[in-house]
Amino acid sequence: MATQTLITPNEISSLAREVFIDDSKATRFIDEAEDMDVRPALGDKMLQYIRENRDDLTDLLNGTTYTYKGQTYTFSGLKKAIAYYAYSRLIVGGDVEVTRSGMRSRDSDYSHQVPMEERQQVSRECSAIADHHMNQLLDYIKRTDSLTPYLERPQRADTQRTKCKIIGD
Repeated sequence: MATQTLITPNEISSLAREVFIDDSKATRFIDEAEDMDVRPALGDKMLQYIRENRDDLTDLLNGTTYTYKGQTYTFSGLKKAIAYYAYSRLIVGGDVEVTRSGMRSRDSDYSHQVPMEERQQVSRECSAIADHHMNQLLDYIKRTDSLTPYLERPQRADTQRTKCKIIGD
């Protein structure tokens, strides 16, 4: 039995950036984002808990403002992180079709292909935005007593992106 995704294809546009793609293809990118980006950050136990209790976890899914130890925090929610992860994947592979004669890119007489380097740059940028939202979500989960038992391995979201370390003064 297929698991229902935590966001709809239309939510990619409303939560991340505008995109025009058929729903079945968008759903595949959402599935990939949940499996390859969200699952490693949250763990299987937390992801399953969220899927089973989505109606009771609107703050976690949609974001909220909360207070922890006298400090006020705001985060955007899991749905926004998933939308950016899915958009990131869609940017690189969204217009590619595999046919009997090999891989083809959708194109017409009135459009041109954006170079792969530019698409990869936008994809990395969107993945970094998604990581930011995921890290805020992880902080929220760690600060919420009812959620921490489901977090198997609290860790920061990071999917092997380039890191810069400033040295000197």
